[in-house]
Amino acid sequence: MKIRDARDEDAGAIARMAEDSDLLVGELTSANFASLLAWLYADAPPQVRLQFVAEHEERVVAHYAAVPFLYKLFDETCVAGLASNLVIEREHRAGMLFLSLQSYLQREYRKKEFRFVYGLVTRKNVLEPHLRMGWKKIGVVPVYAKPFNFPAVAASALRSGAVRTLAHVPLKAAEAVWKLRWSGRARGITVDEVPRFEADTDAFLADFTAARAVAAVRTREILNWRFASYPERAYRIFVARERGRVVGYVVTRRMAMKHLQALAVVDLAFDPACERVGAALLQRCDREAMLARADVAATILSPHSPFARYLRRFGYLRTPESFTLVVHAPKDASAPSFGAELFSSWHVTWFDHDYV
Repeated sequence: MKIRDARDEDAGAIARMAEDSDLLVGELTSANFASLLAWLYADAPPQVRLQFVAEHEERVVAHYAAVPFLYKLFDETCVAGLASNLVIEREHRAGMLFLSLQSYLQREYRKKEFRFVYGLVTRKNVLEPHLRMGWKKIGVVPVYAKPFNFPAVAASALRSGAVRTLAHVPLKAAEAVWKLRWSGRARGITVDEVPRFEADTDAFLADFTAARAVAAVRTREILNWRFASYPERAYRIFVARERGRVVGYVVTRRMAMKHLQALAVVDLAFDPACERVGAALLQRCDREAMLARADVAATILSPHSPFARYLRRFGYLRTPESFTLVVHAPKDASAPSFGAELFSSWHVTWFDHDYV
């Protein structure tokens, strides 16, 4: 078995493995997978590529990578890697290849001067092997969801078709009352859709990043790479202004989440002291969810985040679904230590993700 840096021409083999593992869902196909890999690993603004494959008898049998993000870590600005797209051919999963890939990642990210690597893990059978390989659990990041189609949301709990039929009318009535509760418009704030972030967002983005203790850096270049350079994702960018000045933004995407059609609130940014701005952005999300006929609007956020109260106020409920934030950092790394005490300072959204 040989592990080496990935090359552009490996994309076809990686796509084949992803398809065999049922990872090509939504807009992902074997045809556009190469452009996805280039976008995530070669084109990201830090321009540090950490992507590798394993070969067995000259056949690619595994892939692993890290999306490079510029990161603010208290007073330090560094490069962090989001662990991404780990896929192993079925016949090689029972051996030691997972451990070999992890060891290779941990060695190579240090060589390429990543400060740390991190991940958002959803499955216990993935989390436990990572913890055994030296990753640390930082905290649990909940999924928050706001229902818009009550019968669709209730369908998984109402397993009987007869019960669903009987419940349909009262559920739709409750849905109508629910939607009226959140209607309205924040005065003095305009929220407009834009194709990309322009120079007028620079001052807001600098202030927003400066106010976060631990977070991925938001600049115009980074946001346009993340949300405007891969059209297959169909992200939509909405910028809030007050008297012509940019005061916040939200990025959304319509996508399937389990059995539901969701409006993913991928990234949300404003000064949490400015209630009207938060209200205007979340009201725009409501409008877009209803126009898209989404069953729910959904997002992730640390429960310690000052933005969490806005979600609760606007009807977002904490669901049983969650992601576990894990980190691997060198043991000799300078302070701060990467442990659970860091969680309350960490700003996490679906910005920090390779699939949403």
